[in-house]
Amino acid sequence: MSLDVAIDAPPVTYAEYVASPETTQPVEVVDGRTIVNPNPANPHQYASARLAQILGAAAVASDLCVLVPSGDWVLRRDPLLVRQPDVVVVTREQARAPLLESPPVLAVEVLSPGSRERDLVAKRREYAEAGLGWYWLVALEAPQALVLRNDGGTFVEAASARGNGRLVVAEPFAVDLSPSDLVV
Repeated sequence: MSLDVAIDAPPVTYAEYVASPETTQPVEVVDGRTIVNPNPANPHQYASARLAQILGAAAVASDLCVLVPSGDWVLRRDPLLVRQPDVVVVTREQARAPLLESPPVLAVEVLSPGSRERDLVAKRREYAEAGLGWYWLVALEAPQALVLRNDGGTFVEAASARGNGRLVVAEPFAVDLSPSDLVV
């Protein structure tokens, strides 16, 4: 589903954004422009929830926390850039903060028809430039998980798996999953 709505208003500043009330609607800010995203479809939400369960069980051994929905990650203050990955793994200190002001340990995007290009191109570039160390992309149509590692400001493939294949990684913490386990 794609129904992103850019609000036609003056650009939002960091101070205005931080002072704004919480909302349950997915909202991102790109170059100060507020974008209201539709809530993800049920299969997308299921995949995000399963990932949170799997990653949460694995991350606890490294004293890390999983947030889903992820909340707000401020990638840049001016012009304001705020993203909401589907799932993030963060330190306990980051989990206590009202929003992320530094890169999470891991960010995951579940690809949807309406977000595919944004997740594969814009967010991939933005997350790499912001210093995110690990970025996962999950496709549901033909189940696939792609693990990307930041190598000097550019993401490179570190691992991948399709269907019932196993995705086994050791960094940023040990995880073993099958992409087909993420499909309802």
